[in-house]
Amino acid sequence: MSGTTKQPLLLIIPFYRGLDLAQKQHRHLVALADELHRSATDVVLVNDFPGDEELAAELQAIVGDLEAKGVAARYVANDVNLGFVGSANRGLLEALNAKQDALLLNSDCYPEPGCIETMIRIAREEETTGFVIPRSNRATLATVPFWGNKVDLSPEEVHYYFDFARRYLPEQQTVPTAPGSCMLIRWSVLATVGVFDEIYAPGYNEENDLVMRANRVGFRAIMANRAFAWHDESVSFGGTKETLEAKRGKILRSRYPEYQLAIAEDEQGHDRRFERMIMEVARAKRERPTLLIDMSILDRHHNGTFLLASRLCRVLIEQLGSGMEITVLGDRGILDFHGLTETIQNVNVYKSASWISQPFTFSFRPAQPFTLHAVSTYSDDAVFNIFLMLDIIAYDCLYLEVENPELAPALKLMADVASALIFISASAQQTFEYRFQPDERQAHSVSLPSTKLSDYEAPAAAIPAGEQQPYFFVVGNHFDHKMVTPTTEFLRATFPRYRVKTLGYHGKPDEGVDSFTAGELSDDQMQGLYRDATAIIFPSNYEGFGFPTVESIRWGKHVIQRRRRVGMEIRDTYEQAQSSLHFFDDFDELRTIVAELEQRSFAVSDMSLAEGCGWEQSVQAITDVMAALLGDLDRHIPLVDKRIRTMEWLAVAKQAGVNEARKTYASSHDEQAAQRELAAIKATRSWKVTAPLRKLATFARRAK
Repeated sequence: MSGTTKQPLLLIIPFYRGLDLAQKQHRHLVALADELHRSATDVVLVNDFPGDEELAAELQAIVGDLEAKGVAARYVANDVNLGFVGSANRGLLEALNAKQDALLLNSDCYPEPGCIETMIRIAREEETTGFVIPRSNRATLATVPFWGNKVDLSPEEVHYYFDFARRYLPEQQTVPTAPGSCMLIRWSVLATVGVFDEIYAPGYNEENDLVMRANRVGFRAIMANRAFAWHDESVSFGGTKETLEAKRGKILRSRYPEYQLAIAEDEQGHDRRFERMIMEVARAKRERPTLLIDMSILDRHHNGTFLLASRLCRVLIEQLGSGMEITVLGDRGILDFHGLTETIQNVNVYKSASWISQPFTFSFRPAQPFTLHAVSTYSDDAVFNIFLMLDIIAYDCLYLEVENPELAPALKLMADVASALIFISASAQQTFEYRFQPDERQAHSVSLPSTKLSDYEAPAAAIPAGEQQPYFFVVGNHFDHKMVTPTTEFLRATFPRYRVKTLGYHGKPDEGVDSFTAGELSDDQMQGLYRDATAIIFPSNYEGFGFPTVESIRWGKHVIQRRRRVGMEIRDTYEQAQSSLHFFDDFDELRTIVAELEQRSFAVSDMSLAEGCGWEQSVQAITDVMAALLGDLDRHIPLVDKRIRTMEWLAVAKQAGVNEARKTYASSHDEQAAQRELAAIKATRSWKVTAPLRKLATFARRAK
């Protein structure tokens, strides 16, 4: 649309006292004169303080200056004080009679250039749009940033957040109501349901009543996310606001029970959740990012997953503590058990995610999810959700997937909506991407756990030779892909002069086999098994990384493992230690390797403890991903939007399932109760006495 051929709009501004406001509004309206003229907007200034000659003169001066710039304007004065509702209605009735849309504006509210034209355009795009509001610094649900009503921000700060948000929020969104400080009301609303109800005089909640009244016949309120009006909120009811809310709120809620529910649903709905994420990104870029590290995955025992998580947590905090605000999620006692007491001294520690009140910039889970809850729990906790992926053996081996019924949907959901995935090897990344084809906007990186030998347990003094029978240490667990049982039996049959100590053996009893349960040994016991072994066999057919490889080399042992890509990755991080790594494809090759090492008395070449890449390099891959997420928002923010929508759908579907189950249970319960009641009736004497009469009545009905 162009020129002045648009349907006219009536801009209504009630004034009550406040000469300084009138003077400020004078300057503002004159500055907006060209936009008012282009949009065919008429202006009516309502003086609700009769007898104030200075205010009257100022308002008349505004009219004169606007008319000089081609804007139709007029001044009207109430004979008596009518209050805001009465003054607004005077203007609204004029708009109704003239068949004009109305823009109601508080005297302390100032639409910025382009705001009015944007609101007009959006109002006329769809016939059921009844109201349009802009964004503002003070306008309840239209406030930007979303926490701005609780904090006094300067105009520069507010506009920083508004300019940031307008890049990513949709141009418009539906809202349950429309704050009245700057509110466009369609003529069709006025013609259908009338103006403000005078029961709310002098003011407060009158606009909510009108919106809800109009909504009952099908009109919706729309928020224009790229229009802005500054609101001083200097004289709008002042200290009487709480009193008016208490009185008028009761009327509103009694008339429209849906109002409170609609407000709550809006606050928790997709649009608001996405907005909170956008505002957190804006805050992080202006101040500093926040990071949630989820260590609630830990328990009071040791394994490779917990070792990896603890080391990454420690180094992340050491490296990022000065540049990020870090919070750790976990039990302090368990964190102490894993040696993180000093690490968490200077960070926030939450035991429950329910304590989180606003989103973090990043959440990092140093372990892969096995349930849908493990994926969805971070949806509202952080803008960017980062998961560490070890391997997907539990998905690929069907007997394991049966034990984890939510695993497949959890991994697919993560591949679809997580912001970033960090893989502990290129091999793990290749397998995952081949299986799941993740969203192309998702950030991926490889963070190989430390292969630096000095990062692992220092060896104790060697035990004198001859104190015990030499043994092979077969490392794994009871799962079939670890190949512990067949490898142990092969070694016993082929090299009977050696004992075999194993983690995860579940074969036939053998006097030459000492079997331990993985995860139940202390760290000292595990290190003792490494330390005293003649050689270490790591026969696993499927690994994401494999700590036994590095642990074995650190103890100065030969490690013999199945030939897999991840083993080659670890080997490539070493120069000297490569001579301690051996690979086999079948048991014949394993026999050959052991026999050759036996001829050399299993001697190991000297090596440097500086060999390999440390935890600092592992963490660098994670921090690089964080920087990439913040550095390319146009790529990654849409995936945040997708995640929130997906999680909302899942939540609705889950609740629908719960409700249906409740209905089914209730129905079943009622039917059972009815059957019990009928059985009780049939057991009574009167039922038995009247049985012949009932049979006769049945026969008569059939005869008809």
